[in-house]
Amino acid sequence: MKECIEYQSLIPEYLDGELDSSLCREFEAHIEECPSCKKTLEEMRLLLSDISESAYDAPAELKEGVMSRIAAENSAKKKKKLIRILGGVAACMVVAVGVTSVLPRIGSDIFNFTNTESADLNGVPEAEAPLIEDFTGGDSDAFDDLSEEELSHPRIILNA
Repeated sequence: MKECIEYQSLIPEYLDGELDSSLCREFEAHIEECPSCKKTLEEMRLLLSDISESAYDAPAELKEGVMSRIAAENSAKKKKKLIRILGGVAACMVVAVGVTSVLPRIGSDIFNFTNTESADLNGVPEAEAPLIEDFTGGDSDAFDDLSEEELSHPRIILNA
């Protein structure tokens, strides 16, 4: 058998109809036998009744004003978020266009050497300096046996 304090802790659940049927029968049996718990239950019922009767209903104008302000704030937040997202997308597009327009020029400038240009090897005489072979011009049949990777990287050729 439970103590009164345990039954009194069940009063809110009992008043809300949240007790299962077996616990509800046990609670009601205890309330019939215990004047202290019965008094506490009646005081809680009275308190809930007073609270529900004195509930204030705000005027319709006030409710409408509050709801319209909430809607306006939500709309402003959504617009700011959309602007941030679109700004990021625009920035990415600018970078992508810039990279795709500059990269081919940079790549062709880097790998467009001729056999007459020599590398600077810190004091190595020009005649002994390696030369970069040009894959961009001349007879294309000469490079048919080279792989894609070999064609994408210039080879260094030593002067004989």
